[in-house]
Amino acid sequence: MKFILAFALVGAVALAEPIPSPTTVTLTGVGNALVDNSTNAYVGPYTLKFNGQQYDVMCVDFNDESHINDSWMANFTNLNPATASFADTYQSGASNPGKIYDEEAYLYNMLTHTTDATTRIDIQHAAWYLTDNAFSLDSGAQAELTIAQNNFLNPNFQATLANYYVISDVNTGSGREQEFLVSATPEPGSLGILAVGLLGLTGLVKRARRRATGESQAT
Repeated sequence: MKFILAFALVGAVALAEPIPSPTTVTLTGVGNALVDNSTNAYVGPYTLKFNGQQYDVMCVDFNDESHINDSWMANFTNLNPATASFADTYQSGASNPGKIYDEEAYLYNMLTHTTDATTRIDIQHAAWYLTDNAFSLDSGAQAELTIAQNNFLNPNFQATLANYYVISDVNTGSGREQEFLVSATPEPGSLGILAVGLLGLTGLVKRARRRATGESQAT
């Protein structure tokens, strides 16, 4: 129930122009520097710049790596149920990639409408689990995943999916950038989450655990 207003706000904003694919994107920030101690990874939403604007994005890929200030060419896959094709996404070989990404979109909506650190970590874990079932969930993350799985088919939410895109590196081989998900229409609830401290961050955004050198790492 607490997300009904958020869906209404998204639906009330005019759709953004379709995003050309591929498009150059640049990773500019990492989750307001919130670090998940269980994985030593930054937690989203991150900030990604494309088409001259910065957007809050959620990482949906625990297994690849990205660095702050990396720029790359990315395919944008729209989640509009009537037209979605997932050939360019990292989950193209899954039995039902549409379900995976629709649930991810619901988690994105949850993530960008909370500032609570524990909740954000739990939501991020749920997102990583959806695309990597080997990622383990604790009870908090499982609870957030259950919310998404029980509610992503809500018609009010399904009506907003034309705003959502999966952002996938055109390079599908070794060394590809991480995959992200974005709502291309800025959402009122997400505007303040990353307002402080992102531009001063430097270093790496990595999935892997921190090395002994103290190098910053995150997904």
